[in-house]
Amino acid sequence: MNEERESLILNTAYKLWEADGKPGYWFGAKSDYYKSKALEKLNSRKKITQLLSESFSKAEVQPGQFLFFLQAFLGIIGSVITIISLVESSASEEQRRNTEIYQAWQVITAAYEQPGSGGRKEALEFLNSEPRRFPFFWLKWRRQSLVGLAVPKVYLNQVNLQQADLQSANFQEADLREANLQEADLRGANLQEAVLWEANLQEAVLGEANLQQAVLGEANLQQAYLERANLQQASLISANLQQAVLGEVNLQQASLERANLQQAYLGEANLQQASLISANLQQASLISANLQQADLSKADLSAANLQQADLSKADLSAANLQQAKNLTFKQIKLACNWEKAIYKEDESENQKYIEDLKKDKSSDPKEPPDCNRWRNKVYSILELYTNPNYYYRSRSKHNNLLYALKRNTNFETLVNAIEIAGLTQMLEYGNFTLLAPNDNAFKALPDDIYDKFNQPENRPIVLRSHLIPGRVTQEDLNRGKISTIEGSIIVFSYHNGQIKLNDANVKSPSIIATNGVIIEIDKVLLPPDF
Repeated sequence: MNEERESLILNTAYKLWEADGKPGYWFGAKSDYYKSKALEKLNSRKKITQLLSESFSKAEVQPGQFLFFLQAFLGIIGSVITIISLVESSASEEQRRNTEIYQAWQVITAAYEQPGSGGRKEALEFLNSEPRRFPFFWLKWRRQSLVGLAVPKVYLNQVNLQQADLQSANFQEADLREANLQEADLRGANLQEAVLWEANLQEAVLGEANLQQAVLGEANLQQAYLERANLQQASLISANLQQAVLGEVNLQQASLERANLQQAYLGEANLQQASLISANLQQASLISANLQQADLSKADLSAANLQQADLSKADLSAANLQQAKNLTFKQIKLACNWEKAIYKEDESENQKYIEDLKKDKSSDPKEPPDCNRWRNKVYSILELYTNPNYYYRSRSKHNNLLYALKRNTNFETLVNAIEIAGLTQMLEYGNFTLLAPNDNAFKALPDDIYDKFNQPENRPIVLRSHLIPGRVTQEDLNRGKISTIEGSIIVFSYHNGQIKLNDANVKSPSIIATNGVIIEIDKVLLPPDF
């Protein structure tokens, strides 16, 4: 036993000497010094071991207590393993989500300017979704920003982009019929010529958005924010704009027939030449709005605020102006057919009000508007206004402008050109008066002009020069000219029963479609510099 102890002391001392870098020689006093150090170390280790033994020997651990402590220890180990697994799962799920987001953007980018959906509808709905986060089901993934999204001409019928951030997005010529854009942020977005028929835009933010020539028939824009938006020549037939904010909006030549603008704010809005036939403007605010040459026949303007609104040459036939606020005699007399409007609920009181208007010479304008220059001769020939079947119902695919053209054998060349130019959707869902050159008109073109027309960059320009937004109104005829969607000017003339549009003769009667009128002409209307 002593030999083992001496050997242990010697080995420990030698290791201590080595640990100190072997200073000096091992023998003699140096080895005695390290032996004493080794003995101290071994005695200290023995004391600790003895204390531990005594503690365990004195402890009285019951079997039940031992199992309890063992279970608690194993529970802690299990919780730690679970937390590690959850962290790893969360990291894996986040990586999967990021991969799917990247793939969705790849789908959108790859299909740029392609017709159809190309998987973009599903990709956009995924990016705008807020799914639950696995395994933390009480948390949601954040919806992705779609600011600056570029999807022109995309087909997104019935897409759900509720509350989406679509600021400055490009939806030009996109098909968004029945889309859900409720509470979406579309500030500065480009929706020019987009089809938004029956779309849900309730409480959407469309400030400064470009909706020029957009089709918004029967769309829900209730409480939508459209401050300074461009809705020039847009179709808003039967749209719901109740309580919408339309301050300083451009609705020039827009079609608002049967639209609901009840309690809407239209302060300083431009409604020049807009069609508001049978529109509901009850309690609407039209302070300083421009309603010059607008068609307000049968519109309900009861209790509307018309303070300083410009009604010059506006058609007030059968318009309801009962209790209209801040409407002066001078404003009324600048309008056309003001004696046919309704000012009072009681018929006798209304007639007395009209007589008072006539007697009040101080309110007569210096230059009264000429509202009867054409005396409906052109209307009766073209059937533009008097025909009771002339309604805009763009949703109907039966007998729309394109369908009506195809049924007529005189327009085969025109139909072919429209299809090649990609204007079919416009004629199916837009609201236009189409000046339609017949086949003989195209045959009469010189060969070099016909070849120039057939060039891809020229064909759409020429065809759009034959499309008048909305309908030709009596006021258009009174002015003697009207603009097409291409910006070219069409001049009306009437001599000895023959109507001419520029230098083209009109073939009557017109063809009534569900979303407009087709006027057959015997010449192709070419741009001045063509």
